Amino acid sequence: MREILFRAKAKDGKWKEGLPFYDPDGEIVGIETKEGYVFTIERYTLQQYIGIKDKHGTKIFEGDIVKMSFIEEGEEGEPEYLTVYWDDKVNGFLCHSNQTTMSVDSDLLSDGEVVGNIHDNPELVEVEACRM
Repeated sequence: MREILFRAKAKDGKWKEGLPFYDPDGEIVGIETKEGYVFTIERYTLQQYIGIKDKHGTKIFEGDIVKMSFIEEGEEGEPEYLTVYWDDKVNGFLCHSNQTTMSVDSDLLSDGEVVGNIHDNPELVEVEACRM
């Protein structure tokens, strides 16, 4: 069964994992953790877990930047940074870099390493369209 999980940056600047918490008008105003704590969040930082972990077991969320090292002609090439994002046109998660756009592939991403995200590390984003 697929784990449904989100993360968002709380007003104190720390990332929290849980489920969105709504006000009476249906607006997302917080995140509720497994322990039952509710934190007020910066709404633009709400990101969904894509169901894949990197090579270190770190959960990959929408907005994460994953460092990939590809083998070219028998040698490891320059690292490539893939930004994970949701695309409404394909109704799914995609990865972007300067080199390519591709659908999320668990075999590929599980060999990568989460090195940051678009909010805390915008300097790592290679494609301007991925800066949310």
